[in-house]
Amino acid sequence: MRHGYRHTKLYNTWRGMKERCTNRNHKNYSLYKDRWYKDWDSFVTFKDWALANGYEDGLTIDRIDSTKGYHPNNCRFVSAAVNTSKGNKERGYLYYIKSKWVAYEEALKLTQLKPSTFSYRVSVGKYDRRRGYDKVFTKKNRSINI
Repeated sequence: MRHGYRHTKLYNTWRGMKERCTNRNHKNYSLYKDRWYKDWDSFVTFKDWALANGYEDGLTIDRIDSTKGYHPNNCRFVSAAVNTSKGNKERGYLYYIKSKWVAYEEALKLTQLKPSTFSYRVSVGKYDRRRGYDKVFTKKNRSINI
């Protein structure tokens, strides 16, 4: 069936969700298996739900409870910054800000940055980030005082 959406962000979102959940060869399959909502096997069904539930270009799909699967009652559309900040909080990252390791919300307060700006600066190595107390995830193994 042709739906005219093949090269759109919405179609790619659906395809990516489905791949993560159903393709055993996908690198993240182990994290997403058994989280696919069978009624969304058809893109048209997903598209109709998405358009009726706030989808707009520039938004990403978010599972409200990340321990549950992709399902109409557990999904919403949010900005990338909201999705990133939610993920950082859920994964328990700590950030090295002003000579101490702090949680995400505290890091935002100390730096007085928007979530998207803070996430970008972490990604380019301006701030050290680690999960719990095991390993530092950063491009540059250093910290700075602001």
